[in-house]
Amino acid sequence: MTKELKEAVAKQEKTVHEMGKQMVEIKEQMTEELQRVREQLKTIATNAMDGPQRSYADATLLTPFLPHNDSRTLVAPPNPTDVLYCTIGVSRLGEDEARLSAGTIRATVESEVRSELGNPTWRCRAVTKDPPRQDHLQGRERA
Repeated sequence: MTKELKEAVAKQEKTVHEMGKQMVEIKEQMTEELQRVREQLKTIATNAMDGPQRSYADATLLTPFLPHNDSRTLVAPPNPTDVLYCTIGVSRLGEDEARLSAGTIRATVESEVRSELGNPTWRCRAVTKDPPRQDHLQGRERA
């Protein structure tokens, strides 16, 4: 019985030793995988921070638009430096006023800019809400 017991203990020790080796290997693999994931996450985060997020207003600037006088002719958008772009903060408005829709804000901006520029046909191309900053709306001029 003692011999059998010694053999069983030796077999268990061998099994424990092999499992320890496997645990070390798995830990090394997991450490390497974690490092790769961290590098990927860092790359994604860096890329997201490097370039500005494109809004709907940004996208509309890059697409052709139809002029008012001849709807059959596509024209390239105006030079980006000639385009009015603004961010409207509504954080200081009262609670009822802060709930104004993008359409209401757009109509108000169009009215004010038309009178300021003396151009009754001036149009706001896009007004969008900025999801990360709920108290900001962004607008872009339409030629």
